[in-house]
Amino acid sequence: MNILLNAGECQVEFSRKGGGFPTKLSLPRRDGSQAVLMESAFPLMSMQLADGRTIYPTWPEGLEPNRSSLDNSERLEFEQLPWIDGQGCLVKGFSLSLQYEFHPDGAVFVNSFFLSDQLGAP
Repeated sequence: MNILLNAGECQVEFSRKGGGFPTKLSLPRRDGSQAVLMESAFPLMSMQLADGRTIYPTWPEGLEPNRSSLDNSERLEFEQLPWIDGQGCLVKGFSLSLQYEFHPDGAVFVNSFFLSDQLGAP
C-alpha cells in the first residue's frame, strides 16, 4: 500500500518499506514528468543497540495510518510503529509514532514520539 500526499507542488509518497517515513519526494517538471528529489528503500531513522544490532521502525501489514483533514491541511498519523532488526525480527520495548501535517502552501510539520519501556541505554 502506497500513500500519496501533496504539500504544495511537492508530492510525498509513503510505502511500507519506509517504516512510517516518506520513501519518495518529487516535483512536477514543465514537461509534465516528475523530478524525483529523494527516494529511499529503507526507513530514514535507525538506532544501534548496545549489543551491536541496528534496528529500524517498521510499518507492518495490518497496521494502517489514520488520515484526516483539518481546515486546508491533511494529516497522516502512524501510531506505535514497532521496531525490527536487520533480520526482520521484532525488537520488543520500542515504538515510534509519527504525525504529519501537510499544507497547500508546501509547509509540512511532523511530530514524532519515540517510546522505550527500558530505563537503561538501549
